[in-house]
Amino acid sequence: MPTAIFKNLKGDISGGLSAAVIALPLALAFGVSAFASIGTPEAMARGATAGLYGAIFTGIFAALFGGTASQITGPTGPMTVVITDFIVGLMKHPAILGHADPLSAILTLTAVVVCMGGLVQILMGLSRCGTLIKFIPYPVIAGFMNGIAVIIFMGQIAPMLGIKAFFGPGGTFSPTFLDHNIGVLPILGIGLATIAAILLIPKITRKIPASLAGLILGTGIYLLVAKTMVPALDQFDGNPFIIGAIPTGFPIPFGFVAISLADIAGLILEHPVTFIGPAIALGILGAIDSLLTSLVADVSTKTKHHSNRELFGQGIGNIASAVFGGLPGAGATVRTVVNIQNNGRTRLSGMLHGIILLFILVALGAAAGWIPMSVLAAILMVTAISMLDTYSLSLIRKKTALKDLVVVGVVTIITVVLDLMIAVGIGFLIAAILFIRELINAKVYRKKFRCDLIHSKRIRTEAESLVLKEHGTEILVYELSGHLFFGTADRLSDDVEGEMKGTRTVIFDLKRVDSIDITGAELIKRICDDIRARGDTFMLSSLIRGSRRREKMILYLKDLGVMKSVGDENIFPDLDRAMEAAENRLIRKFVPQATADLGPLDFSDFALLEDMTPEDLIKIRAIMQKQVYAAGETIFEAGEPGDTVYMIASGCVSILGSSGSEKDTRFTSLGPGLYFGEMALLERSVRSARAVADEECELYAIQMDDIE
Repeated sequence: MPTAIFKNLKGDISGGLSAAVIALPLALAFGVSAFASIGTPEAMARGATAGLYGAIFTGIFAALFGGTASQITGPTGPMTVVITDFIVGLMKHPAILGHADPLSAILTLTAVVVCMGGLVQILMGLSRCGTLIKFIPYPVIAGFMNGIAVIIFMGQIAPMLGIKAFFGPGGTFSPTFLDHNIGVLPILGIGLATIAAILLIPKITRKIPASLAGLILGTGIYLLVAKTMVPALDQFDGNPFIIGAIPTGFPIPFGFVAISLADIAGLILEHPVTFIGPAIALGILGAIDSLLTSLVADVSTKTKHHSNRELFGQGIGNIASAVFGGLPGAGATVRTVVNIQNNGRTRLSGMLHGIILLFILVALGAAAGWIPMSVLAAILMVTAISMLDTYSLSLIRKKTALKDLVVVGVVTIITVVLDLMIAVGIGFLIAAILFIRELINAKVYRKKFRCDLIHSKRIRTEAESLVLKEHGTEILVYELSGHLFFGTADRLSDDVEGEMKGTRTVIFDLKRVDSIDITGAELIKRICDDIRARGDTFMLSSLIRGSRRREKMILYLKDLGVMKSVGDENIFPDLDRAMEAAENRLIRKFVPQATADLGPLDFSDFALLEDMTPEDLIKIRAIMQKQVYAAGETIFEAGEPGDTVYMIASGCVSILGSSGSEKDTRFTSLGPGLYFGEMALLERSVRSARAVADEECELYAIQMDDIE
């Protein structure tokens, strides 16, 4: 571990430093935004500190314990929105209203929720939920990201204009300025200059992070305006237009706690929804945000992250942040990409990013107090716009993607108007309904045919082939596919019922069936019982043990009584064998003598030898060997020398080989009077396939050495 973590030291220092430069203004902005609703200069300063603490401690500990080596963790939009809503709710809570130090009480309870969110993520990691995140529908993720972007952008309009609130006590539109004497224009001008710098700097140089350039330029313009034009902006204490005094020095664990542990436990038990809801939201949204960033890191570094370990590391990071009063964090895409672009590759890069931010806090914390609120608002506005999922917005122009656009729109609107977790839940519900609708509308079978034109691979005599041609319509085959469940069962039942006229045998092939629920299983059982009640035959094929999914399906059908209803004699390992059995029964019905057991064929009965002279037949009979094979016994394997030709006196033999990824694919089936193995003999090569006795067989074997 020590050697591995320092194997890319130069690159990790470069990546960590670059990521810290990007993270600094965002951490300050997210922190101030989270505490802005409290409305006091002290709250703004404590919020900025909480943002930096969040970036420092989630950055260090998530990198150390997480599952994505190059990931940078820190405060992000989704996490900040949840904390902002939680703080707004706390301001109306009796425990806060009656407290002697409301701000410290809010910090304490915020830390409790952040810690609980971290515990949720640890539990998710330990229960291996990381692999489930990838199943969240894209429209749901796009919708809540768009909603978060809108919330963040709208929340920055007031500080961008130097306005304290837009609405009066009665809910009427009545903007309240932070300072009537200063007004809107100076503050708005500083914010617009910051936005211009963020947008223009990348076009001039990529070496300077745009948000940092905007922070420095915007702060410089503010100080210039304060010195030359608006002296009221030049004061530090009580100035609502700047962050204000940020606590400096090394962070102290639990130094902010203003409520006893017993009282905290009592509040959680008394108001569980107030705490558990936001904690679950932080855990889930942080997991989604982090694992999406992990996927981006995988693509950039050609590596593979460990989802469950990443969730565990994120949980540890958030608990560590809570200990110091920091904001929650998650994997940050832009910061991670910057780290990778500057050659950060190991955990050390993320840890160095946090350590560098800690140094900046301790050494330059006092200077950071002069950063204007409108500058931070401008940075978050640009960040919010960049958070918009532009691909989802482009769906407006694509008529075929209307249902996906509906999901994106509904989740976005509910996120903005109601609540983030409600939006995600409703988005899941809509996506699930649309998915089930797609499954219901999908064809439940890949192919449906009768056996008058399509036959098994069994080589038939002319008389047998004629029976199949004339009466093969009595055999109906369904190659089922997809999901056989409550949504598709009725359609399949109606289809079968409509095809039963003139049908005597129905075969369901389950090779391409992905899943069967209890409704689907009961449907198979009911169809089987109905067909057998008519005196006809029902068969199942491709029920052969192999994959774990197939094993579970077989056990499921067995437990529900389906296998018993069908009967072992009507269950086959593949469709070809089921068709062969159905054909044999049909042929036996119309040409009984064709399938009568007349005993083993005599040597002289083979058509292969009918043109030979009596002298040649005597010679062949002298070298011929009679061999008997039990059912399932291998006659020869692929790759063996092809030195023998076999003639079938009785029984049936299958020729098996590999077809693509499938092994033991049945190429053909041979019965009495036929022969096999001659190709390798004639070409003097090895066997290209495998021969297996389907039932007890009696064969005549002639070896090449004896012929020569």
